[in-house]
Amino acid sequence: RKHKEALERTFIFGERSRDASDTGAPINSTGGVLYWATANGTAVTGALTESTLETFLEGVFSHTSGGSQRTVFAGARVISVMDQLSAGRLNTTPGEEVYGVRCKTWASAHGDLMIVKHRFLETGAAGGLTTQVGAYGGYGLALDMKNLKFRAGRDTELQVDIQADADDFWKDQYLTEAGLEMQLPAAHGVITGINT
Repeated sequence: RKHKEALERTFIFGERSRDASDTGAPINSTGGVLYWATANGTAVTGALTESTLETFLEGVFSHTSGGSQRTVFAGARVISVMDQLSAGRLNTTPGEEVYGVRCKTWASAHGDLMIVKHRFLETGAAGGLTTQVGAYGGYGLALDMKNLKFRAGRDTELQVDIQADADDFWKDQYLTEAGLEMQLPAAHGVITGINT
C-alpha cells in the first residue's frame, strides 16, 4: 500500500530529472501532473469566482481529443468552494463509485467535470500524512484521464536481502521504474490558490 501511495505521489508531485553522477547507474525521476500540466494554469488568490472557474474550464475543455469529460482531483477546501458555487446555478449530480471512488459530476456547457476528493491535496503541515504536501490544499487538478498512461520501464518487484553485508538488519524493498505519460498536455489543467 505504501509503495502504491509513493507512486501516486510521484505521478502528482514528481519533478523530471536525471542524476548522471554515477555513469554506470544514472538515476532518473519522472515528472508528475504538476510538472507537465502547465498549458492551462490558473492562479486564484483567495476567492474562486464563477467567472474564473468558467475561464479555467474553457481552457481545459478546448482540447477535446479524449472527449468532453475531465476529472478534477482536489482537497476538501476546493471541493467545498465548488459546492457553494454550484448551489442553485449549475447542474451538479451525485455520482456513483468509479473504481471504488465516489465522484460527483458538475455539468457545464464546456463538458462534464467528475469531482473527486484527494487526500494528498489537503491543507495542514503535512496534508494529514507524514509527507510535506500541505501546500497543495488550494489546488484542483483537472485531468483528461483518457490522455494519461502508466508506462513501466520495469515492473514492480520485491527485492529481498539488499542490505550491505556488514549491516545488522534485514532490508527488503519494492522497486518500480515507471513514469506518467501525459498525452496532449493542453487537455489538462491546474488551478491554484483557492481558499474561499
